[in-house]
Amino acid sequence: MKKLCITVILTIYTISQTRETPLPDKEIIVLRPKVDLSKLEDIDTVITDLVHLHPAFRNKVIDLMVLCNKEGIELKVSETYRSVSRQNKLRSYGSHVTTLVGGDSRHQHGLAIDVVPYRRHKLAWNESTLNRIGRLAEGLGLGWGGRWRKPYDPGHLEWKIKTEDLRAGILPHTPDTVKIPI
Repeated sequence: MKKLCITVILTIYTISQTRETPLPDKEIIVLRPKVDLSKLEDIDTVITDLVHLHPAFRNKVIDLMVLCNKEGIELKVSETYRSVSRQNKLRSYGSHVTTLVGGDSRHQHGLAIDVVPYRRHKLAWNESTLNRIGRLAEGLGLGWGGRWRKPYDPGHLEWKIKTEDLRAGILPHTPDTVKIPI
């Protein structure tokens, strides 16, 4: 029954992300699913599903998506969870891509997301739109890669947490429920 409930909720969420009308202000509360990330360690696997985010961070991301949608900005997810192997591969491309080794990136802990903005179903990768997304994210208490100098990463959003805390296994409090827009 629990798996069926989660499947139905995720299906509703997926449909809501693909429709052309803006998301309503309504939200529903559901139990968070357990996820087995051990099957996602392929070095070239790019994960875009929000279910792989830490529940506290996922709630903020959903809030951000709703805020952006109200402003006519549709956020497409380009990456959520990233394996240690993939992080190390990206680091090997140089500091213009990432400076963090596997395990130190918020992506490995479900605390980071990369997004691509669209307006009216067209790519909106421009300073104005990216800055608006960044300001909205920061208003929710999230970190924004558009503030970084190296690498400058305006499509990156993350939970504010020290790398030392990640290494020590200190993560945000896990809420009992998560928000899913419908």
